[in-house]
Amino acid sequence: GFLWIGKHYGLSRYDGREFRNFYHHVDDPSTLGDNIINAIDEDSDGNLWMALYNIGFCKMNPLNSRFTNYRSAGPGTLINEKVEALIVDRKNRIWLGTEEGISIFEPAKGNYINIAQFNPGQKPINVLCFSEDSVGNIWVGTKSDGLWMLPLESLKPILIATYSMVNSVKSI
Repeated sequence: GFLWIGKHYGLSRYDGREFRNFYHHVDDPSTLGDNIINAIDEDSDGNLWMALYNIGFCKMNPLNSRFTNYRSAGPGTLINEKVEALIVDRKNRIWLGTEEGISIFEPAKGNYINIAQFNPGQKPINVLCFSEDSVGNIWVGTKSDGLWMLPLESLKPILIATYSMVNSVKSI
């Protein structure tokens, strides 16, 4: 297997002996969409999904090293292009944490579920990290809104700890 490393300047694949590097090339849309990678996860088909610093997210097919880049195209698409956190859940949905909420991308359908806030009237949530537990619930760490859990089926957020209890949650 390979070790995939998202860096501040590109993506590296390490095979135990050598590195192969992948970079964004302005004139080639089949390359990495941005050179700053905030998070990487793998889906059940072996594709790599990456959160990009300021330009959305992308999928890499490791068999041919081609990238598919995803950006916001208005309502009903990616909620914000500055993607800080990413996780692929057991249903192969791509969870994207941004400074303006969560986008859940369903690759098989090509659609998004967007969650800007957990409570009516709340400012948009700034998501810093995700984790999936053993039963498929998604845990969400935020910059100033505490620690939340979204059950696998309902996606109705449950507050676990407030900001005053946990401050900014950067890793789960």
